[in-house]
Amino acid sequence: VAVLVILALLWQITVDNTAYDQHMNGMDGLDDMALVAPGGNPAPIGGASTDADEFAPDAPTSTARIARVERMVSAPGRALHAIHDRLDPEQQPLLRLLLGGSWAQWFVAFVVGWMAFAALYWAFPTQGRTLSQGFQQGIGKGIWQGLYYWIQQQHVARGGQPIYYYFLLIPLYEQLAVVFGLAGMVYALARPTRMRLFLVWWFLGSLAIYSWAGEKMPWLSIHILLPLFVLAAIVIAKAIEGCVRFARDLSWSATFSATFSATFSAAFTWRARTSVLAVACAVLLLIPMVHSMYLLSQPDAGNGPLEMMVYVQTTPDVDTVMSKITTADQQLYGGKHQLKIVVGSGEEWPFYWYLRDYWLDPHPSTYVTFDPTTYSGSQPDVLLLLPGEEVQQFLAAHPTGYHMKEYRLRAWFDESYKPLPCVPTKTKTCPPAGDPLLYGQGLGQYLSYGSNPPPNATFNLGKAAPRLWNWLWYRQPLGATTGSYDFVFIVRDGLPIQP
Repeated sequence: VAVLVILALLWQITVDNTAYDQHMNGMDGLDDMALVAPGGNPAPIGGASTDADEFAPDAPTSTARIARVERMVSAPGRALHAIHDRLDPEQQPLLRLLLGGSWAQWFVAFVVGWMAFAALYWAFPTQGRTLSQGFQQGIGKGIWQGLYYWIQQQHVARGGQPIYYYFLLIPLYEQLAVVFGLAGMVYALARPTRMRLFLVWWFLGSLAIYSWAGEKMPWLSIHILLPLFVLAAIVIAKAIEGCVRFARDLSWSATFSATFSATFSAAFTWRARTSVLAVACAVLLLIPMVHSMYLLSQPDAGNGPLEMMVYVQTTPDVDTVMSKITTADQQLYGGKHQLKIVVGSGEEWPFYWYLRDYWLDPHPSTYVTFDPTTYSGSQPDVLLLLPGEEVQQFLAAHPTGYHMKEYRLRAWFDESYKPLPCVPTKTKTCPPAGDPLLYGQGLGQYLSYGSNPPPNATFNLGKAAPRLWNWLWYRQPLGATTGSYDFVFIVRDGLPIQP
C-alpha cells in the first residue's frame, strides 16, 4: 500500500512538473496533455492551440510520452465524469452521488482511516519495547492476528447458531430500531446523501457478515444495531420536524380563521398526519423496548432461561453457595479465608474467580486434576464437584461425614428455535451428521408451540402471536427453562452451614 501511494505521488509530481515547464517555456498546443482535475474534468495548461500536427514535431519526446501515459491513466476518470454529467440529479440522485467523488477524496479518506487505525492499534513504547517494535506488534497484530483468529473461529462456530439468529434476537428487544430503522433505510435510498448511504452500507454489511460468521452471540448484535438506530433517528427526526411544522401552521392559520375546525383542516395536511402518526408509533414502540431494558438489567439480570439476550448466565445459586461459604469461614476462622475448599474438574470456571481469596486445593496455579479416589490432602471442609462419577467416587471413599446438594451453575435460553435435523429421502441427500446441539425444532414450530411441538407441526400465527406477547410483557418462557450446567455442593458435617 505504501509503495502504491508513493508511486502515485511521484507520478503526480512528474505530471505537474512537465505541465509547469511547458507553461514556463511558452509552449502551446498542450491541450492533449491536459491534466485531469479532481472531479475528472480536463484542465488544459498552456495556449489554446489544438493542432496535434503542429505540436508533435516540436514537443520533446518525454513530454509526449508523459502526455500519452496521463491520457491512459486518466481515461477511466474522464469516462466516469462524463457519465456523471449526463445523469439527472432529480431522477438519478443515487448514481450521481456515487460517481461524484474524485480520486483525491478517496485518497484522503484512506489516509485518514489508516491514521485512525494506526493510532488505535499502535503499541506505545515501554521498557523493553521500542517505537518500531510497538508499530510491528500493534499494527501487525491489529491487521493480521485479529483476522487470523476469526478465520480459525469460523470453523469452531461457537454457539452453533443458525444464520437467522439475529433476525430472531433483535426484533425481540429492539422494536423501535427495527421498524423505523428499515423505514430509514428506504428513506436513505430515496433521498441519498453520503452519510445516509454509508449507514445503509454499514447496516447491510454488518447484518450479512455477522449472520454469516460462525460465532453468533447476543453482544455482537451491537454492531448491527448501531447503524440501524441512526437510520431510525433520521426518520424520527423528520417526523418530529413535521409535527413542529404542523403546530406552527396551526397557530398561524388560527389568526386568519374564525373557527377551529377550519383552522385544523387547513393545517392538518397529509404530511402533518403522517408525521403525527409516525411520532405516535415511535412512542408506542419505545414502551416495550424500555420495558425489556428494565427487566433485562434490573429485577432479575441473571435469568438466563427467560432472556435470549443473556446467552449463558451464572445463576443466583452461585451467590447462595458463596454466601454459605463466607458464613462458615467467618464463624470458624474470623473471615481469614482459611476454609479448606476443593474445586473439582469441570467446575473451575467461574469458581476460581469467586474463590480467589481462598487457597484452593488443587490450587489453580498448579493445574492438578482432582481425583477423589487418590486425594491425599487434609480433609476438605467443602467441595464443589461435577455431578456424576466424581461425586459418587468421593462419597464412596467418604461414606459418612458429608452431606450434599445439587445446584445450577449456568443456565441458558432454550435453543429449540434451531433448524430441524436433515432427514434424507429418495430425492434428498444430507450432509454427515454433526453436533446435535446444532439442531432444534425449527423456528416456526418453536414460536408456535415451544420446545415440544406436535408431530408434523408448522408455523401457526394464531398461536405464535400470543406467545410472543406473553413473553414480551410477562416473560412467560417461549421454551423449556431446564437447560443448565450443574454442580454439587458437598459440606463436611460439623460446619455451621447446610448444603
